[in-house]
Amino acid sequence: MPRLAYVEQDGMMFQFGDLSNALNARIFLDQSADFMVFTVPASHTFEWDVDTALACTLSTTELGLPDNVSIELGTDDDSVLRHRSTTLAANTVLTDVVLGTPVVPAIAANTLIVSNVTADGDIIFITQTGGNSQAFMWIDASAGTLNLFGAGTAAAIVSATAVEIEDNIFLALGNDQDGVLMHRTATLAANTSLTGVLIGTPVAQALAADSMMMSNVTASGDVAMYGNVGGNSAQFLFCDTSASTLYFGQTGWAVDVLNGAVKLTMGTQSTFATTQPTNAIVFRTGTAAAGAITTACGIMSAGVTLEKIIADGTVSTIQT
Repeated sequence: MPRLAYVEQDGMMFQFGDLSNALNARIFLDQSADFMVFTVPASHTFEWDVDTALACTLSTTELGLPDNVSIELGTDDDSVLRHRSTTLAANTVLTDVVLGTPVVPAIAANTLIVSNVTADGDIIFITQTGGNSQAFMWIDASAGTLNLFGAGTAAAIVSATAVEIEDNIFLALGNDQDGVLMHRTATLAANTSLTGVLIGTPVAQALAADSMMMSNVTASGDVAMYGNVGGNSAQFLFCDTSASTLYFGQTGWAVDVLNGAVKLTMGTQSTFATTQPTNAIVFRTGTAAAGAITTACGIMSAGVTLEKIIADGTVSTIQT
């Protein structure tokens, strides 16, 4: 192929092909601006070789590099992109890409490797919307963490020991975010809705600051807790929302409530007062005056004595 090189005012141009044809591929080195321009006509490809095995191509649609050749960014080749055609064993050095004593998994053939080889050099993914840049993922090398963002807002931090969901960000499960876990830093008044967590007209107690919340926001969706008993899954807690019922354990299991001073009330009444729910069972340390409870049928503990309370409020000992 005929070639011609000539010097212009600010640089040097190389034209490949017939000089009279302006559509041929050209390389222009601009000395004043310190850059090089490749010009390739439509539907043509410009190809150059480092050697016969490493052909690189440039066309109007692509810049092609062969397998196992790196794109290196930075004066000191700090950041590297490489398509690795063969496998690489775990924790194996790859010159100028994977350095020192690596802690990396095994890499499959035809893997794209993105590497920052500068000590404590980070990697961050940023997009732009409405004229404003927003972070979505930040790899903090010095901290050893992967930080995830949603439109620039920190959402989660992944480290070697934990996956940390940030304060007031809920972990949603299900396509429609049906199940929710959330750590709330502020207090929440009783019966107050909380977007994505407590919906509609809630019936809920007030929450202290730094509370963990678990919610199923799907209508009639239940909540259950299971454990492995002798190789078989067993239910330990079951919230049946459609029946408005909370179940503890299985039939025949003991339910122990361990606390130095505990009161367990079964029914709609939440205080030990002059009235208690009909057919309730009330356990309370301490004593109560005769007639203070008008439960139709109840059992209570006063200190170390197990007592029963009948309709007229008379207290009699069952067992000491």
